[in-house]
Amino acid sequence: DIKGVRFISFVDAEEPGWNASRSATDLARMDAARADGHTGPLVMLQHVPVLPPGATSCPYTYTNIDDVISRCDAQALTLSIGGHHHRGTQPVKRNKTTYLCVKALCEEPFVFTTVDLAETEARVAEHTVPGP
Repeated sequence: DIKGVRFISFVDAEEPGWNASRSATDLARMDAARADGHTGPLVMLQHVPVLPPGATSCPYTYTNIDDVISRCDAQALTLSIGGHHHRGTQPVKRNKTTYLCVKALCEEPFVFTTVDLAETEARVAEHTVPGP
C-alpha cells in the first residue's frame, strides 16, 4: 500500500503463444485484495496485459481470462496495467476497472504513460520522448 493505493503484482506462468495463466494461489490473492476493508484504489500489475476478451486487437491473453476478469469485477479493481504487446492498447473501461496495456518505451516513438488515480477513476495520458 502506498498513500492509500493498494498495488498487487503478479508473475504469471507463461503459456504457448506468449500468453499467460494466473495460478489458483494468485486468483486467491485477488479474492483477498479488499478482505481487510481496503476501500481505496486497487491497482494490479503484470507483464501480459489483462484485457476483456474482444475489447482490443491485442493478440495476448490469459488461458483463464474469464476467472481473472471476474475477480477484477468482484474486487472493483481500479486499474490493471500490463505490457508485453509493444504497440500497447487504448485504455478499456469495463464496469469499475480501467484495463491498460502500455506501449513499449524501448521503441520509437518512445512513448511513456502516466496515470492519475482519483478514488475509483484512472486518468491515462501518453507522452512522447524525442528520439536521438
